[in-house]
Amino acid sequence: MLGRKKVTLPELPQWPGIEEMFTNVKAFVNEPAVATGLVVCFSMLVLAVMMNKTKEAKRKAVSDFLREMLGTIVMIFCCFTPGPVLGHLGGYEEWIAHGVGVIVADYLAGGPHVNPAVSVAMFVWRKLPLDHLVLFVAAQVAGGILAFPALQFLASPYGVTIGGPGITDDTDVVRACWDEGVGTFALLSAVFLFCTTWLGQHYHVKQPMVAIAIRVIIIHFGSTGPAVNPMLATTWAFYQSGSTQWPEQGKHYVIFWGASVAGAAAAALLWSLLWTDGVFAPHKPPPPVGPATTKEAWKRYLKAFNGLGTEESYTAILKLYSAEVQLLLSTARPAALAEAGAPTTEAGKKAAKAAAKVVVSKRGVKSAAKWLTRGAKETVVEGVVDEATRSVFVKWHSAQMDGTETLLFDENYLILRQHTTIYKPH
Repeated sequence: MLGRKKVTLPELPQWPGIEEMFTNVKAFVNEPAVATGLVVCFSMLVLAVMMNKTKEAKRKAVSDFLREMLGTIVMIFCCFTPGPVLGHLGGYEEWIAHGVGVIVADYLAGGPHVNPAVSVAMFVWRKLPLDHLVLFVAAQVAGGILAFPALQFLASPYGVTIGGPGITDDTDVVRACWDEGVGTFALLSAVFLFCTTWLGQHYHVKQPMVAIAIRVIIIHFGSTGPAVNPMLATTWAFYQSGSTQWPEQGKHYVIFWGASVAGAAAAALLWSLLWTDGVFAPHKPPPPVGPATTKEAWKRYLKAFNGLGTEESYTAILKLYSAEVQLLLSTARPAALAEAGAPTTEAGKKAAKAAAKVVVSKRGVKSAAKWLTRGAKETVVEGVVDEATRSVFVKWHSAQMDGTETLLFDENYLILRQHTTIYKPH
C-alpha cells in the first residue's frame, strides 16, 4: 500500500496579542515627536473650526480634514504594498497591482488630494482658499504619520518590509530636484488633463489614466523614489527614524517640498494660461452688494419689514435709507405724525420708526405695529414699480385701515423720499 505524501501547510502569520498591540500603540503615541506632530496637525483643524462662524462651515472643516487624513492612510496602504509583495516577480504584476491600488484608494476615499503638491496646485489655480490649503496639508501629514507604522505592523507577520522614497548623503541635489520638480509637473498636468476636462466625467477612464501616468513618472524620474508628494517623503523619513525625528537635512526640504511645489505651481499656471482660467481668468467686476434695479430694491424693502417689533429690525430698516432721506407721514391720528428728517439723526430715527409702524409687509402676517393692525389677519399690498424714475407707488389695505405710499430711490437704490398716507382709518 502506497503511503500518502505529507503536505506541509504554510504557517499562519503570528499576530501579537491585544495587550501587546495596545502597549505598542500607547508607546507610539507617547513618543514626543509623534505627539508633537499630531498636535500641530490637529491644531490646524481646531483653528479652522474656530475661524468658521456657521455650523455648516465647521462641519465641513472637520469633514475635509478627516477625508484627507483617512484618504492618505488608504492611499499609502493601497499603493505601498504592491512593490514589497510583488516586486520580486520582476514582471507586470507589480504595475497592475499598483495601478489598481491607485484607483481603489481614490474610489474608497472619495477623491481627496492626499498630496500637498496637488493642494498647492489647486490653490494656485484659485480653486482652494489658503485656509483650506493649510488644513489639507495638516491632515495629509497626520495621515502619513499614522499610516506607515500601521502598514508595517500589518505586513510584518507576512515577512514583508515596506519601502519608500528618500535620499542619501551622496544624492545629486540638482538631479533630485529635476526628478521631483518635473515629475510633479507631469503628475499635475495629468491630473488637470484627465480630471478637469470632459474626461473627468468618466471615472473608468480618468482614474486608470492617472494611475498609468503615475507609473510612467516612477519609471522615468526614479532618483528619489520618486515621491512627487512632499508628505510621503517627509513622513516616510520620519518613520525611518523610528518615528523619533523629523528630517534635519536642508536638501530634503529643497528637493521634496521646494521642487515639488514649484512643479505643481508651474503646472497650474500653465493650465490656467492655456484655458484662461484661474490666475489668468478674465477680470470680472464684483457682484453688486445691493439691488441693481428698483424692483429688487422694492423686494428688499418688503423683506425688511417681515420681522418688525425689535430694535434689530429697526436697525436693518434704517440701512435702506439714504443719509439725505426725507420722510413724511400723514394720518388722521395726530399722535402718529412724523416730520421729515434723516435716519442718522435722532429725529430721523424716530421718523423712520414711525414710518415703519404704518408700512406693512407684503404678506401682512407680521405687521409692524400691533396698534395698527389690532389683530388683522390679512393685509393686501399692491406695488407699481417705475424703473425709469426709480420709484414705487404702493397701495395697501388691512382690516383696520387703508393707505398709500410713494418711495423714491437714489442711484444706489437707497430710499431718498418716502411719503406714507393713511387715508381711511377704520
